[in-house]
Amino acid sequence: MNDEQLQKRISQTVFDIYPLDRMLPVETVYSIFLKEYAQSDDKSIFFHDRKFQRLIEGYFALFLAVSLKDMLGKEHYLMFPGDPSNDVYTFYIQDEDKTKSVGYRFDIKEFTSFSDSFISFAEKVIIPKIDIYNIAVGTHRKIEGKDLKFLSNYLKSKSSDAKIWLIGSPIEENNNENISKVTVINKEGFIYDKVIDLNKWLNNKPLDIYQNIIRIK
Repeated sequence: MNDEQLQKRISQTVFDIYPLDRMLPVETVYSIFLKEYAQSDDKSIFFHDRKFQRLIEGYFALFLAVSLKDMLGKEHYLMFPGDPSNDVYTFYIQDEDKTKSVGYRFDIKEFTSFSDSFISFAEKVIIPKIDIYNIAVGTHRKIEGKDLKFLSNYLKSKSSDAKIWLIGSPIEENNNENISKVTVINKEGFIYDKVIDLNKWLNNKPLDIYQNIIRIK
């Protein structure tokens, strides 16, 4: 791609914090998040002010992509769709020509200090969408073992193949935004449960933002 083609692609890219409808390396999303995150002394604002919703969706998506890479052994990318029908895609490239990919459509929810009990939250927010999207829940408060069991039992009772990602601080007080615990639940119970440190998973490769739009199946 020559410079003229690159500049044309840049000019045609739509942004909502992140470039929309573009194939994004995890490193690119992380770099954009950190740049925005560094602009405020009050870090809590990003997790409570709805105007930063897309920024926080990208933050939790980082842990989705890394956990899928860990689980499947394939490099995963992110794409934020301009169509608001879902929040983010994670996907890996299936062929060398980078024309085919296998992806996962995610809806990202947040369980906050303003939410009801987790079971009530799950009944209202998670369960109605279980068979539509993959669900990721960014957790800002502690989830009890009985809550996790409730999700697993529900999936088992419905014989659903759905998976639910829970992403949150591994300890009560954690000011390190690079670290989150990722727990994945399906009808069999826990299939993944690990603390992820982004600094240990990301590298310093070039950040290619303006990739072609690709088809995700």
